[in-house]
Amino acid sequence: MYKMYSRIVAHDDFDGVVSAALAGYFLEIDSVVFAGPGDITRSAVSTGSGDVVCDLPYPLSCGMWFDHHEANLEEVRLRGIDPDSIPGSHIPAKSCARVIRDYFAEEYEIDPEIEALAAAADRIDSFDYESVEDWRSKTPGAAIDSAIKLRSGTPAERRAFLRHLTARLMDEPLEEVAAGDEVSARARL
Repeated sequence: MYKMYSRIVAHDDFDGVVSAALAGYFLEIDSVVFAGPGDITRSAVSTGSGDVVCDLPYPLSCGMWFDHHEANLEEVRLRGIDPDSIPGSHIPAKSCARVIRDYFAEEYEIDPEIEALAAAADRIDSFDYESVEDWRSKTPGAAIDSAIKLRSGTPAERRAFLRHLTARLMDEPLEEVAAGDEVSARARL
């Protein structure tokens, strides 16, 4: 049913990486491109019917769209598009990862590792912390988020790092990926 999709286009932040990992896991897609919201609104990234777009504004064309931003959903309506006509799921939530997790939970059993990914994305993307100390706590999600936010290296190196994280998160627990040398080195800087 999902074999028609061949690429994921995702936001280049923590929620985007986790969303790409979840969509890739469920849809069995390993080709991922990262972009910012402006890249989509300017059509700087070409998308088509084989693409699954995650955590970004709705592009001119795509096969499936997953998003959690109310403003992006309103923008779709203002363009005269019925959101219900777009395959995927686009509802307000704490994270796009949560939207994807909930969408596929209707068809698949959700294991604890996937639940942990969605929970970490919820916390980080919605800034759902109880205190400054809670925000500063060194969780696996915080380590990966810190490594993603470090803008060292060339753009190509940063994109390669995001693709590497996505591939690892598709197959390994969050804690294991966060403890990896690539994340540890970047998170400490």
